[in-house]
Amino acid sequence: MLSQTRTAGEFYHAFEQRCTGALVLTFMIVGSAASAAPQAESAWEPLDRVVAVIDDEIITKRELEARAGAFMANLGDLDNAEARAKERRKVLTKVLDIVIGERMIKAEIERSRSVLGVVDADIDRAIDEVRRMNNLSTDQLKAALYGQGLGWEEYRDQLRGQIERARLIRARVQGRIQVSDADALARCKLRQRDGAKDVKVCAAHILLALAPGASDDEVSAITSRASRLRSELRRGADFSAYALEHSDDRGSPDGDLGCFGRGEMVAAFETAAFSTNVGEISKPVRSEFGIHLIHVKERRSPAKRACDANDEATMRQFREELYQQGMESAMKAWIAELRASRFVEIRL
Repeated sequence: MLSQTRTAGEFYHAFEQRCTGALVLTFMIVGSAASAAPQAESAWEPLDRVVAVIDDEIITKRELEARAGAFMANLGDLDNAEARAKERRKVLTKVLDIVIGERMIKAEIERSRSVLGVVDADIDRAIDEVRRMNNLSTDQLKAALYGQGLGWEEYRDQLRGQIERARLIRARVQGRIQVSDADALARCKLRQRDGAKDVKVCAAHILLALAPGASDDEVSAITSRASRLRSELRRGADFSAYALEHSDDRGSPDGDLGCFGRGEMVAAFETAAFSTNVGEISKPVRSEFGIHLIHVKERRSPAKRACDANDEATMRQFREELYQQGMESAMKAWIAELRASRFVEIRL
């Protein structure tokens, strides 16, 4: 650990020196013009700097802002400078957490690759699933990927990583989650005490926007892209990371929508959200805003009848709810353990 800390610190220091050097060079170039004008009072910072160190890797301010930039576009609507700064830090922190989490899992995959055992036949089966779900031939799938800027071998490598990720999580995380009948019964009784009358769904989504008056071909292309993303998510891709990378809804970097009841979302979105099983990703859903993929994380159902441990339908409903909550908590705990096992320094 000491050697990791020393290496990371030296690497960070060298990078900071390069950033500072670039700033000095900039001042030298424009110095004569600047010296002729009255000096304005303003705060400055280097052109780029390190915002996080992970062992001997770095994440720079420029890199982080490139990932988070679209989510900060509306900060200018806040009149209060303090509120803008607070919201900006909140967005950057959430994006940084997503990026660090993915790097942690990627590094763990690299260390575990020999035991994960993903072979070409696994990737071929995944491709067959994508083709079947989208009713595409191999050539049509290749053409669709090419249109989205993705080569065939690059796509196969992407699929390999997703399958490895799913296997790793199954091995390291899913075994931690235990939901008993007693747990389900307790949750049922809790809902009875709450007195809730209506179902609420807690979800996140990815939006692929459609321009007004989009042609049938454009709608088809976006829907096909959404179907491909859904296939990848179902095989183990991280929803938060995909929302950050692909979603056109800039409300939240991880696509989180919180919990909502009926009548709070547009009709097509609501229908899909309330009919998708907990833990699943909906099929592509078209609304006035574009094409959505909805990840239902929790369904808060009222206890409509007496809680009975022998009522399998009721117990299954609450077991599923508890399992998804447990999965989310276990993932966070596992990533925290990975972070604790490595040198991680945040300098946001």
